Amino acid sequence: MIFLSFFPGELLAKRQGRFLVGTAKKDITGPIAEYAMMGYADPAQKTTGLHTRLYSRGLFFKDKKTGQIFIFVNCDLGFIPPLMRAEIERELKDRTGRKV
Repeated sequence: MIFLSFFPGELLAKRQGRFLVGTAKKDITGPIAEYAMMGYADPAQKTTGLHTRLYSRGLFFKDKKTGQIFIFVNCDLGFIPPLMRAEIERELKDRTGRKV
């Protein structure tokens, strides 16, 4: 899900030299209202508006000689739930054919 921006169509990359390097930024802002606040308020209190959008930002590196790939992703989140991580890893494997 978060990694979708690393694949054809949205990859901004420098293709010179030994490494293919790309960057990406994706808006991952979730529901804006009626959402729990991850323990930062009374548990019954829900959000009512948007203070700032949330983004994931990533760097993609591929060594053209060895084929090795390194991807770093930073998300404006308090944590990444295990199910989200598993889905990201599964999608990367499906798209690249490589185990993460």
